[in-house]
Amino acid sequence: MSVESLSETVRPMRVLIADDERIPRTLLTRMVQGWEYETVEADSGDSAWEILNQPEPPRIAIIDWVMPKMSGVEICQDLQNRTDGPLIYTILLTSKTDEASLVYALEQGAHDFLTKPASPAELRARLLVGKRFIWADDRLNESLAQMEEMATTDALTGVANRRHFFQLAERELSRAQRNRSPVALMMIDVDHFKEINDSHGHSAGDAALCHLVSVCRLGLRRTDIIARFGGDEFVILLPDCDTETALLTATRLKEAVCTNPIPKQGKPFQLRVTIGVATTDEKRLPADTITTLLRLADEALYEAKAAGRNRIALRDQ
Repeated sequence: MSVESLSETVRPMRVLIADDERIPRTLLTRMVQGWEYETVEADSGDSAWEILNQPEPPRIAIIDWVMPKMSGVEICQDLQNRTDGPLIYTILLTSKTDEASLVYALEQGAHDFLTKPASPAELRARLLVGKRFIWADDRLNESLAQMEEMATTDALTGVANRRHFFQLAERELSRAQRNRSPVALMMIDVDHFKEINDSHGHSAGDAALCHLVSVCRLGLRRTDIIARFGGDEFVILLPDCDTETALLTATRLKEAVCTNPIPKQGKPFQLRVTIGVATTDEKRLPADTITTLLRLADEALYEAKAAGRNRIALRDQ
C-alpha cells in the first residue's frame, strides 16, 4: 500500500514546526498543513522539547538549528539518547550549507537536514520519507511485541507459560526477600481431564481450561501470577500471602470453578479441580524458594488426589 493510500485511512500525522522566528514558522506551518498534516508550533527549543515529551507527541519534528534555550541539534541529541517513547523523525533546518555541518547534524541524531529557505517540493518529499520511516518502525515494534507475547504466553489461555512464570516468580521472590514478606503458591489440576476430552471432545477440554483461567483471574489480585505449567496443570504465585489467606483463596477459587458450569453445545458440564497449596513465611525465604514451593505444592497436590480429588491440601515450609 502506498503512503498516499495509507494517509486516507489513518489520522493525519502530526508535525512539530519549531522556529523562534514567527514569519518562517508561519509559512512552514501553512505549507505543511496544505499537505494534510496536523501541525503544532514552538517558538523556542525548550517549548519544542516540552511538546516532544507529551504522552502522544508529534511524530515528525521540523526544527530550526539555532533557537534560544535549546538548539535543534541538542533536541536531536536528546531524542536519540532517550530510551522511552515513540520514534520521532527529525528534520533539521539551517542556513548552513557546508558538508561538515550536514555530517555533524546527522551524527548528533538528526534524521534529515534541509537548508533554509526550504524548497516546498523537497520538504514534502522528505516528510513522506519520514512518514514511511515511522510506519516501518511502528510495524517492527508491533511485530517484536507480538513475538515477545508468543514467547511468554500460553496460546490457549493467555496466561504466562512455564518459562515466563519462572522469570516473574524470581522477580517477586526477590522482592519478598527484601521486604521479608510471606509467599504462597497453588498448584491446580483439573480432575479427570482426559474424561472431559473423551466425553465432550477436545474443544470442550480447551473451553474447560479457559473457564478455569477466567474464574481464577476474577478471584485473584492484580499482583498474583497465574501460569499454565503443562497440560491441565496451572500454578499461581501469591505474593504477600500467608497460609490462612492462601487457603481461603484456594477454597474460594475451587468453589467458583465448581459452581459455574461450562457452556457447551448441548448440555453444560461441571468442572472439578484439586489444589495443592504451599506457603513460606517471611523468616524462611531461601535462595531456592520457588523450587521449594513448587515441590511442596506438588506434594500437597498428590496428597489431595490420593484422598479423592476435588479438594485442597496444604504443605508449609
